[in-house]
Amino acid sequence: MADERSSLLTLELVLAWATKHKQKLLIGLVGVGVVAITLGAWRAHNMRARRIAEEELSKLRPTISAQGEVVPVPASALLRIADSYPRTKAGARARLMAAGALFNEGRFAEAKIQFDRFIRDYPQSPFRPDALYGSAASLAAQGKAAEAIPLLNQIVERYPDTAVATRAKLTLAKLLAAQNQLERARTLLEQVARAAGETVLGYQAQLALEQLGMPETRAASHMPPDTGHVRPGPGPASGAN
Repeated sequence: MADERSSLLTLELVLAWATKHKQKLLIGLVGVGVVAITLGAWRAHNMRARRIAEEELSKLRPTISAQGEVVPVPASALLRIADSYPRTKAGARARLMAAGALFNEGRFAEAKIQFDRFIRDYPQSPFRPDALYGSAASLAAQGKAAEAIPLLNQIVERYPDTAVATRAKLTLAKLLAAQNQLERARTLLEQVARAAGETVLGYQAQLALEQLGMPETRAASHMPPDTGHVRPGPGPASGAN
């Protein structure tokens, strides 16, 4: 009986408090409802944005000119998607692809800006090493080897088991050879030759090693940076963050 009286007393106290503070309770319930509606709308908006971004990116394809030449997707079209949907995977991919397109268009300073923005905005992306390489290659293409070398070293040290690290070693070796740092350049080239095998990168490494072994070809003009192998980023079907 004592327990029943205690329970009834507690219930009466709760009801009395609720009656006294019913206005606050009503406001609180309404607030919870507004938050739930807002979160639901936000999720729906995000889902819709992701779907639209994927659809728009999938529509961007290279075309064939009247002369039969492949016309790549312009950087401006990719940047429009990247700027419109920055919080989506498609938007991230578009940013990286736009940076690669700018590089291929010879707009190296602009390409570096977009590579750097990708690095800043998507720090957890698995394509971060690719963006770092693109940034370094953009610098090398502008003749800024001193700025490119630390970025390439960063890729080699932090992402040693990735494919981009092999490309970074090749480019780094050529830049170092141009600065007459021949021993480290040779070491890097040998690593690339072993890792890449009978591939384009492996062939380039072997060719560079042969050039290092010939005194008359050690001049910087014979060891250009490997800026022709910047990947424009993942295609529309792959993820970016």
